[in-house]
Formats: sequence, C-alpha cells, structure tokens
Amino acid sequence: EDLVRHMYIIGQTGTGKSESMSYYAYENIIRGEGVAFIDPHGKDLRTILKRIPKERMKDVIVFNPADEEYPLGLNLLIAKDEIERHQIVNQFIELLKKLYDPQGQGIVGPQLERAVRNSMLTAMTDPEGSLIDVLRMNIDNDYHKKFLPNVKDPLVRRFWIDEFANTTANTKSEKMGYIVSKFDRFVSEITMRRIIGQSKMSLDFDDIIN
Repeated sequence: EDLVRHMYIIGQTGTGKSESMSYYAYENIIRGEGVAFIDPHGKDLRTILKRIPKERMKDVIVFNPADEEYPLGLNLLIAKDEIERHQIVNQFIELLKKLYDPQGQGIVGPQLERAVRNSMLTAMTDPEGSLIDVLRMNIDNDYHKKFLPNVKDPLVRRFWIDEFANTTANTKSEKMGYIVSKFDRFVSEITMRRIIGQSKMSLDFDDIIN
C-alpha cells in the first residue's frame, strides 16, 4: 500500500537519502516488482546495477542520455491513433510554454502554437517522422509537400495549401527565426538530437509497464 503513496525524504547532504531510495528500489527488484529509478548523477544507479540478481538481469533497461555510442531513440511523434496524436501535440506545446513562457506572457503565442501543431500533425502522418521534420517544414518552403499526400485532416491541409502558401516571404522569415529559436535545443544540441532525432523508438513504454 505504501508504494501507491508519495514519500517525502528530508535530510542534510550525506545522511543517506539516496542510499535509502536505492535500497527501496533493490528491495522491490528482488521481490520481482517493476521499478523506475531516476538518477541525475549516476552514482546510485551504478550501485543498484551491481546488486541486481541474475534472474532479473533481462528485465533491466538503462537509459543513459549521455551515452554517445548507443543512444536510445525516443521519437516523440509516434502515436497509436488520432486521439494520441493530438494528446502528444498538446503536451509538447505545454512543454514549450514551461520552457519559454512560464509566466504566460504570450512568448509562446497562438501563431507559434498553430505552426507547431500543424507541423507536428503533418510529420506524424509518416511513421518515421520526427521533430527534425517539424523544424524542416518551417525552414524549407517545399519540405511539407512530401507529407501532404498522407494528410487527411482538412484543417491541416488548409493550413499548408491556403495559409502557408500565401504567406509573404518576409513574414515567413520572421516566423522561421522565432520557431527555430524554440526548437534549437531539441534538434541542434547534439545529445538531444541523438535521442529524439531518431525515427524509430528503442523502447515500448506500454510493454515495459505491462
């Protein structure tokens, strides 16, 4: 019953908070339970990995964002159905607001939302579409055309055929710089690009949880 409740651990540095959490994780591992352990430093994770019994080794997934040799792919645009596509888009826009406009001052405004929403929904029509494709659509005037045959949503098609096509070059240039600056940390920063720039998913979270 305790596992479905929150636990708040308070203590000075070096008093054993992380060690306690490591032991709670280990206790559940040897019981055959599922555990997600998030460690920003890596020290406690290495301790846990040394303790894992042989019979549970095949259950272990280590996701290390700093791994340059074998980065795990997390394509944020993969969705099972139309409802999930819109959920992913909404969550990503909320992420942008938290990053760039936490005070709700309009930095992430309706124009940016509209461009991001339509670009993401367009990229999602390709099973291998990624955030890099979303950015390219807003940089290259013709890149979205390769996706249009798969776009069934009439509102998304209208955005590209009517609105985007009839926008002046100056306006596109202004919007492009604004959008690129918001996507920069997702697709230009090398560590992030190795992970979310991949077209395939390395992990099936539903399968892992089940």
